[in-house]
Amino acid sequence: MRVLIISPYFPPRADSESFCGGKFAQALVDAGIETVAISSLNAAPTHPLDTSARWRTLATLTVDVPNQTPALTTRCRLGLRYQTTEWTGWTAAAVSKARALHRTKPFDALVSRSAPWYAHMAGYWIASSLRLPWLANLNDPWDQSPFADDEASRTGSRPSWNAGLWRRRVLQRADIITFPCERLRDYTFHDYRRRSGVHIIPHVGATSASPCGPERQFTIVHAGKLRSSGGGPRRANALIKALAELFEVRGTARSLTRLVFVGPEDPVLLEQASDLGVAKAVTWVGPVSYDESLEHIGKASVCVVVEAPLKEGIFLPSKFCDYITARKPVIAMSPADGTLNDVAQEGGVLRVAPDDPDEALTALTTLFDAFVQGSLSAYTPPRSLVSRYRADRVVEDFLTALREARAR
Repeated sequence: MRVLIISPYFPPRADSESFCGGKFAQALVDAGIETVAISSLNAAPTHPLDTSARWRTLATLTVDVPNQTPALTTRCRLGLRYQTTEWTGWTAAAVSKARALHRTKPFDALVSRSAPWYAHMAGYWIASSLRLPWLANLNDPWDQSPFADDEASRTGSRPSWNAGLWRRRVLQRADIITFPCERLRDYTFHDYRRRSGVHIIPHVGATSASPCGPERQFTIVHAGKLRSSGGGPRRANALIKALAELFEVRGTARSLTRLVFVGPEDPVLLEQASDLGVAKAVTWVGPVSYDESLEHIGKASVCVVVEAPLKEGIFLPSKFCDYITARKPVIAMSPADGTLNDVAQEGGVLRVAPDDPDEALTALTTLFDAFVQGSLSAYTPPRSLVSRYRADRVVEDFLTALREARAR
């Protein structure tokens, strides 16, 4: 089998969507499925490159299609050809490259992945041209403005009318629509009914290739960006306050506990930690490669995921899948009505409100006591949950969806 993936955000680009696409492609390759990915290293917004060794095997199967802006007359001609007012040059180049690759050796299936949304526009035209079964994977809402942190961000993230037209076309015409979780599926289809051809394919969880285990200290690890360092509305102020209160209610905790933020330093949290007298227990390691972030997760006693204080949590954070795959107890600072609370019912996850230090303290105290007593393994995620995000299981989910696509 030979699969073509359309994923403008793809390794070595350093962002979470890129990593999700890269792990999925590697899972297919490891399962013996020949895979080719069309990406765009200069796709906006630009990001630094990730130096992780795990992406080296993807270099030979990745075809970079740069985003270029044609002359106005060419843009108009391509816009009419591909029925779009945006991304005309990249869409035409991606379709042309896919046709050339197909002539060399035919593909058996096509997967388009978003974000960004225009991956599906290229997917539509490639699937139509090559008559391939087409799976469109949506990892985020098409319109992300309701989840932005301020008015400027909301304005910048609202889709254009052109993107809105393509949303309806993709939801209608793709053979299969896939989502990483049920709540994102339900949110997407709140204004559009589709009776069949919808599947859940979770993110692939990854673990460190380097041998590593929990440290002797009670080490709490958060991986990713937070509000003041480019993480949108995600903030961990309640966690810092809960840590200070933990040191008050458990006298030995101050000397045994370390809170590690894997990612850019957050000046607001740094100031708060200093004001509360816990700065010496809090460490920011700065931006690191994806492989290095997995090493920090491997050394953790407990991992923390922070979500925005939304009415409903519709997302499945990809880092959460890494935490679970590493079999780490997780404190999920997440909405009570949301994906992570759904998962928490299976065990291994303590869900607390994103902005409630009292709930965070209860979770920290529970896990710290278990650590001291040598019983932290009681809070390890169950094997049934761990297997859900394993690469081989995700490939099985993909093949199930592909069989349905071929039958349509």
